[in-house]
Amino acid sequence: MSEIHALSAGLALDASVIGGKAHGLVALMRLGLPVPPGFVIPTAACRVFLETGGLPGGELAGAVRELEAVTGRRFGDPARPLLVSVRSGAAVSMPGMMDTLLNVSSTGDLRAAVREVFASWTAPRAVTYRELHDIPHDQGTAVVVQAMVLGDRDDHSGSGVAFSRDPSTGERRPYGDVLFRSQGDAVVSGTVPTLPLDALATREPAVWVGLMDALDRVERHFRDVCHVEFTVESGRLWLLQVRPGGLSGRAAVRVAVDLVDEGLIDRATAVRRITPGHLRAAAVPRIRAAAPPLPSPDPASQDSATWDRAGSGSAMQAFPGSDPPSTGSSRPVTEVGSAASSGLEILARGRGAGPGVATGRVAVTADGAVRMAAAGPVILVRPHTSPLDLHGLAAAAGIVTTTGGLTSHAAVVARSMGKPAVVGATGLTVRTHDVVVNGRSIPDGAAADADADADADHMATDGHSTSEGTTGNDQTATDGRSTPEGTTGNNQTATDGRTTLGITATDTDQVVMDGWSIPEGTVITIDGTGGEIVLGVAETAAGDTGPHVDRLLRWAAEESVA
Repeated sequence: MSEIHALSAGLALDASVIGGKAHGLVALMRLGLPVPPGFVIPTAACRVFLETGGLPGGELAGAVRELEAVTGRRFGDPARPLLVSVRSGAAVSMPGMMDTLLNVSSTGDLRAAVREVFASWTAPRAVTYRELHDIPHDQGTAVVVQAMVLGDRDDHSGSGVAFSRDPSTGERRPYGDVLFRSQGDAVVSGTVPTLPLDALATREPAVWVGLMDALDRVERHFRDVCHVEFTVESGRLWLLQVRPGGLSGRAAVRVAVDLVDEGLIDRATAVRRITPGHLRAAAVPRIRAAAPPLPSPDPASQDSATWDRAGSGSAMQAFPGSDPPSTGSSRPVTEVGSAASSGLEILARGRGAGPGVATGRVAVTADGAVRMAAAGPVILVRPHTSPLDLHGLAAAAGIVTTTGGLTSHAAVVARSMGKPAVVGATGLTVRTHDVVVNGRSIPDGAAADADADADADHMATDGHSTSEGTTGNDQTATDGRSTPEGTTGNNQTATDGRTTLGITATDTDQVVMDGWSIPEGTVITIDGTGGEIVLGVAETAAGDTGPHVDRLLRWAAEESVA
């Protein structure tokens, strides 16, 4: 059986052996940054487990004894109990695709937790993710075991995710989310509204200074934008993970050029980092500010040519081979609020989390998105997303969530897939087959009974399996048992009708915007930069690529000549 390794600055093994998570933790330790003590079970042990079902025996017990000695805590000690997290860590990042278990409190539970994490390598969501990202299926995952640090201990505790620069624009400013008195799963799951990262500066200024120093150090070490997951326990900062990258195409170009200007990389390195896909995404389209009136929402008056013209300026072309979809409205689109100048009706606003514009039919479940995508682009609208929604996220042209922040599962996955996304859209509630907005109703024969199909699973808490967070960090599993993070079995919201910051989430799979019902299948357009959600097909304007693309292309030409 493969050797188990204590996490230390002197551990000199490749990510293919100890996994990307442990490899990153070792880098943090070498930089002198605070990392909870722990050990890593290498990827080879996972491959053995998948072949034989065997787990490390004496080695695991010995690693636990060493961790007890380092922490001064023991499994089962009523005075100073040792609690550990058990997290996956593949060689190539697979955020949220495998299980994580928290608050494991005994050797027996630990063995069961390791078994569960290894087994999650073959979970359907993990297999789908690897297929989407061309990751080999035979690598297996490492397992990282660390002493727990508690973000919910007291008023001076919390958790968050922080980027060294804005991953959507590349702007040189810290970017992220934080929640106080909360563990990391609450931040990354998207199930609750988060606070902007700079709330930490006011609440815990010493922690803020330490976090800014850490972001600067890791960016200089990796010579790239990085994001870290962190927990603050009683005013003390702990780093749980670091990853470079995770940028939109436009941000990747800007960062590559800026890092050259800052002397961290040379021009040749900058050119090598940028793919054709980055360049295509650099000119981020926006909803046209002065768009002409939209085509009539009445499908009877929308001929194919009109529909095609309306969609020609959007990021996703109108639905080839299908009838023009109804917007679900029997009345003309009206002007509302700041949309008056453009003639567009902005149904709701959220936080732009994935740059770009997408037009498509509303789908309110992941399965529905897959089914409907066969007939044309769809926009997946959910209270929040989780790894169990991956097939729907892959099928959708764009993503909307009613809760969550800029580092939630939906935001991270959208950016990784290059898809427009809006998160934290206020005033929306997801119900079976429709969306409700502002107390108004859209007559439409497609509207389904709001109570139909209400057999959706509900959130399992306090000891059921929660899938590891979108950034690969802690999840909501307790007492050594786990379930996919932030989900309710089929990715429902757990608030059951309670309202948070004006956002109501019910226990059925529907989208409700303050009482105005928009049936599933209604066409909407979303702007993942500004966060607008617009009824119908909106024309778009191509974004300016900016000076960074021009400079990079000149460097590329110089490299080819040389």
